[in-house]
Amino acid sequence: ADIKLEDMKGEPCIVGIDLASKIDIASMAVLFPPGKHPKWRAFVKHYLPEDTIAERDRYQGWHAGGWLTSTPGNVTDYEYIAEDLRELKSNHEIREVPFDPFQATLFSIQMMDEGFPMIEVGATVKNFSEPMKQLEALILERKIEFSRDPVLQWMFSCVTAKMDLKDNIYPNRGDGVHDKKSKIDGVVALIMALNRWMVHEEQQPSVYQSRGIISL
Repeated sequence: ADIKLEDMKGEPCIVGIDLASKIDIASMAVLFPPGKHPKWRAFVKHYLPEDTIAERDRYQGWHAGGWLTSTPGNVTDYEYIAEDLRELKSNHEIREVPFDPFQATLFSIQMMDEGFPMIEVGATVKNFSEPMKQLEALILERKIEFSRDPVLQWMFSCVTAKMDLKDNIYPNRGDGVHDKKSKIDGVVALIMALNRWMVHEEQQPSVYQSRGIISL
């Protein structure tokens, strides 16, 4: 859909962040629930070191189109993500910032010191199964809108659902976990944001069942 983040000024959002590894794509998903607009709305930004972008034609094309934010050198500079978070905070009501603690400890401490509501959401079946099912339902029922983002579209095409014996699902990469060219970071960031909105929507959430213990 042709939707713009500027149209959501002042609206409440949850911002999921998947920092992956410092040489890989990091993604930040800004998720707005239905309110002024009838559908969920999602905006995802992607970050990659310039040296990694130079290695693949696909990344170079996306960067040229403005869909990948390049950070100098050979590792992702998280300050670029921090600056985007600060800008978001000045224009929107950020309810929470869920993040995967893997790779993100120093970043999360810095952001907490700046007053951001950082919430640890580990990449576990317990945290991911229900929101992943919910995301699939929202897409099938056309109840969620995305900005025209070719990187996110590609990531959705890379996601497969791994199911366990209890019908819990978990996002896996493309043609098997060994396909290192497949990336799903933007989808994972979106699932983390939806996880937290689902917790907020529960009337009497059982903290331990819905998201585990918050680590601050």
